[in-house]
Amino acid sequence: MSNKGPLILVDDDPEDQELVLLAFRELGFKEEIKTFNSAADALSFLYDTEQEPFLIVSDVNMPKMDGISFKKKIDECRILSIKCIPFVFLSTSTQFVQQTCELNIQGYFEKGTSWEQLCETMKIILQYWKSTRHIRTN
Repeated sequence: MSNKGPLILVDDDPEDQELVLLAFRELGFKEEIKTFNSAADALSFLYDTEQEPFLIVSDVNMPKMDGISFKKKIDECRILSIKCIPFVFLSTSTQFVQQTCELNIQGYFEKGTSWEQLCETMKIILQYWKSTRHIRTN
């Protein structure tokens, strides 16, 4: 896993996207963050880039292509699936947890109802993925 690659943030809600960006910056995350308002745009970027993303953080409930379909498209693509990009869902709701059980994801997190909860969640995600050994580090 490349800790130097961009973090990919996919969320159709601009306010939520901005809050997540602020939380990452407050936590001292200095690496590049690429934001996408739709899963389709993020998927296009992933198909075209040669960068090795650090992590994908995606909302679940989005119009047109939801986060579940987005993750399935990544896994169906041989080029993307072998990159083993860590993927976590970040949602305001837990109603989709059961639907994501069969996906190859590394976590399902709630955004929380306060700034403090959001920051704590982002801190947990970053600490884990910056500390873990991953197949791409070998």
